[in-house]
Amino acid sequence: MGKAGGEFADLAPDIGKLAAADLTQVIRAVKRKLKMLQYHRRPSSAGSPTLT
Repeated sequence: MGKAGGEFADLAPDIGKLAAADLTQVIRAVKRKLKMLQYHRRPSSAGSPTLT
């Protein structure tokens, strides 16, 4: 798996819960999750800047 593989694996359970939701809710949830991942990166992601 690539560098981003683990991050997208984190999205799968949340997206699965929204299977019956409308598209607007799914988009909102994905954006929220991606933003959370952007600012709360794992320390093991070498080479990428981290915000503390």
